[in-house]
Amino acid sequence: MLVECLCCHASQPFHFSSSSDQVVCPYCARHLGDDRAVQRDAQHIALWASLLEDAESRFDDATSAAQVALDEADVRITVLTAQVGELSRIIAGDIDSAAESPSRTLLETEALGRARRRAELAARGNDAVFAALWAINARHGDAGALCACGEAITDCPDRSVLAPVRGRIADWEARNLALLAQGTRHALPAGHPAMR
Repeated sequence: MLVECLCCHASQPFHFSSSSDQVVCPYCARHLGDDRAVQRDAQHIALWASLLEDAESRFDDATSAAQVALDEADVRITVLTAQVGELSRIIAGDIDSAAESPSRTLLETEALGRARRRAELAARGNDAVFAALWAINARHGDAGALCACGEAITDCPDRSVLAPVRGRIADWEARNLALLAQGTRHALPAGHPAMR
């Protein structure tokens, strides 16, 4: 543990093995005794000078590091302030003044990314709807004069509802079969014959 030496009064690391151990650092143990007072004082002055030099060196290093961090922060603040001003002009409608700026590129990239995410979510929603329509259409396919559900083709209400979108369902199915063949993400339902 770190304890103040009773001789030199400097904080030193100590390892105590009993409650009767002396609180004198190894540096001071060499000059204990009344006959060594001059040696002790000289060694203490040397130790304190060394500790002071070490503390001053650490302080100088910390001061230098803090100054470097402060300078970097000032540069970053200047750059960010310029970007805020530029983005404010862009948002206010003065897009032409920032024609080829990094901020405009950043803003356009962000807007493009959001549009892509919205389009992807919309496509997934459409895929879910078309998967459901495909399943309904598969249950109401042709089986001669009867619908696959067992009703007469002319009497099946679901066939008439599906009639206007049968071509779009077939296009969706063909597109997803091609995606499946390429090994990429597709939206074919688990019950589709190609999935077996």
